[in-house]
Amino acid sequence: MSAEYGVLEKARLMSPEQYPGLVDRPLSQRKILLWRSPTFSAAASWSVFQVGQSCWLRRLIWNKHAELVLSGLVNSEPDICGCDCLIDADPVNQLLIELAQLSLQPFPSDVDIGGRDGAQYSLLVGNHMQSCQFNFWDVCLPAGWKPLLAWSEKAIAQFEAVLPVRACRS
Repeated sequence: MSAEYGVLEKARLMSPEQYPGLVDRPLSQRKILLWRSPTFSAAASWSVFQVGQSCWLRRLIWNKHAELVLSGLVNSEPDICGCDCLIDADPVNQLLIELAQLSLQPFPSDVDIGGRDGAQYSLLVGNHMQSCQFNFWDVCLPAGWKPLLAWSEKAIAQFEAVLPVRACRS
């Protein structure tokens, strides 16, 4: 497996505004993007776009584990699929209020950069005009970042509760 494996796929999950088969969303409409990549299962991103008074939730899933196990090779076209659904703005706004109330050291001195099993996360709030991004592993969090992991898991659970059970082929 090459060192480049996963780079393009992560880039696609982290840039969900234009995804084949789904409505193009301007980057300026993005309120939040949350990405999770467990070591041994599918990676996914969840994005919320504000369109007027409505919010749209987009999930993209990269079934990386199935690609490796089933084929034994890296496919030239990754198995990434996506779906959109309308979501109530109130719970999204409540999540953002809860996130804003977290107190984190933005530049921790105890960062462990060693790769491990577990899940890697990326949280981006805002859009190309103004944003903040955090990247972390769940198994080696900086001191004081557990609330960020808990918030991320809560947001994913709320998003998954309104999305179709599975939009990808298996």
